[in-house]
Amino acid sequence: MENVFSMRRTATDRTRTLQLVREMTRIRQQLEPLLGKGGGFKLWRLIESRDKRFERLHTEWSAHCEVLVKRYKWLMNEIHTRVPSGGGLSREQYFRGWWRQVSNDLPALQTAEGFSSCFWRAVAETAGLQQHDPAFSSVMGLKPKFMLQQFIDEMPDTEAAGSLRVLAYSPLTVNTVLAAASASELAEIVYQACLSLHATVQRFAPSLTIMTDGAIAVTGLNDPAKIARQYSVWLFQS
Repeated sequence: MENVFSMRRTATDRTRTLQLVREMTRIRQQLEPLLGKGGGFKLWRLIESRDKRFERLHTEWSAHCEVLVKRYKWLMNEIHTRVPSGGGLSREQYFRGWWRQVSNDLPALQTAEGFSSCFWRAVAETAGLQQHDPAFSSVMGLKPKFMLQQFIDEMPDTEAAGSLRVLAYSPLTVNTVLAAASASELAEIVYQACLSLHATVQRFAPSLTIMTDGAIAVTGLNDPAKIARQYSVWLFQS
């Protein structure tokens, strides 16, 4: 079975994360009858027999996994730096452990909208963090930023979304235009992008608690300056 961490196959990065998870839920539902109760032995038999339906579904699953792996790896690296000694794991080991936990938990999701909460639970479980641990609050500080990533995918303003991905979720050096911008220019870019992100978050207001595990609350945020300030804290000062 191909290792999804190899990054060899081109995936559709434009697909929104929520839609990816919905499609993955569908794929898992179609895979379950094929796998049945045979466990690893049944899986080996399917691979050996080159079952066409299994191969197609597994290829789709791997492609979706690859997109999510690339999309969350930078943020998971940031989380790893806040765990004392990385929880005894290298960055790659921590990330693989997190993804393994996510893969185990995804099939039990009641609704795709809860995927980000599922992803976040695996963060602490992989690191073995407890509430009394000194690093717990530091890691928890990244929870709002972690939850906002799914909404950036949903932003209709693709330029603003791209700016936030670069500024908040990747090294600034990957975008020479933003890296060359002045402080005042970056401030204006962030201000407008945060307003656009807030408008997107509001579209999901009825499902916000489920989608963010209670980490994002926007009630009472009406003034543009306050909106931009709050989102800047979540994205850049956590």
